[in-house]
Amino acid sequence: MVERPAPQTAPAPRNGIWISPATLRHLPTTGASWDRLLADAEADPGTADVADQDSGHDVATLAAALVCARTNSPELCDKARAGVVSPIGTERGGRWLAVGRNLTAYVIAADVMGLRADGDPESAGTRVETWIRGFETERLADNNTGEPIPFIPFASGSNASAQEGAAYAAVAAYLGDRAALERAWDAFRTYLCDPSAPDRERIDLHRGVKAGWAYDDQHPCAVNPAGAAKQVPPGRPGAGQVVAVGGAIINDMARGGDLAWPPGTTQYPWVALEGVVPAAVILHRAGYPAFAVADRAVLRAVGYLRDLQLSTGSGSWFQERRSNEIIQLVNVAYETRFPVDLPTGAGRTVGYTDWTHATWGAGPAG
Repeated sequence: MVERPAPQTAPAPRNGIWISPATLRHLPTTGASWDRLLADAEADPGTADVADQDSGHDVATLAAALVCARTNSPELCDKARAGVVSPIGTERGGRWLAVGRNLTAYVIAADVMGLRADGDPESAGTRVETWIRGFETERLADNNTGEPIPFIPFASGSNASAQEGAAYAAVAAYLGDRAALERAWDAFRTYLCDPSAPDRERIDLHRGVKAGWAYDDQHPCAVNPAGAAKQVPPGRPGAGQVVAVGGAIINDMARGGDLAWPPGTTQYPWVALEGVVPAAVILHRAGYPAFAVADRAVLRAVGYLRDLQLSTGSGSWFQERRSNEIIQLVNVAYETRFPVDLPTGAGRTVGYTDWTHATWGAGPAG
């Protein structure tokens, strides 16, 4: 395990870790995307519980925060502020998996509302920033062993660690912690198989290697490199066929079974992308070329799933409504036209990206 470098704090960013305040102020307040956002902002968000990996309170709070930032509605601003304060401490007793799924939206919500320490220890801003900062030294249960471990970005090739990577990047960007951002960037590059990434992070890829999904068993990557292909071993469906595996997220493809043709269907690669793509947006806004790295690995990972749908004839690989908020971000970043069902609405880690990121100018670079 790599020791975390001492924090090197810089002034907290004011141009937005997800979207700039100037862009937010000019987004439309009409249309289907706005109507969906507003309806979710006004709905009952449920109860905050960061330790519950299936909680939707985080993204519901993000909806209220976005409307607050756009309209200054006193009612929704109060609701959003309370929504970011209410989860404080609810992570205790939970696993990092749940934090990965829940924390990113709360941090973005705090950022778009400008909730930061203000010298008053009882203010919402001070309480929220103190809570977010606490994750840098927090120890919670490992997802598999239950042993307490620190916050680690992209610790394995699994979907859970990818979502934890996004949450880690969000915390680092919100705090302006340059050392933590550098670590998030290094881990992100290692995960995506960038050969220039420093060998500082250990990525656990045993599941994908054992199942035969790794392009190179001796030097595996969480996301297979561009152009990778493998021959299906004897005794498996499609034995002897050489199949494209470039862009495959190997640990999560293994959740559907060993390398075969056609491969066993699994939705776990999409769960991973629900962490990878938000992490890319946050890192991009922090100044890192996250969408270009490793031969545009983020694009290749989505493209691989689309190609599986087309080549196998199974819509299960690119399901309607599955991760639409993520596909929208990819379409905006790369100017692609992957099928997306609009309005995107709430996702697992973020949401409403067809409103916040409708174009590149309003998107990751905006």
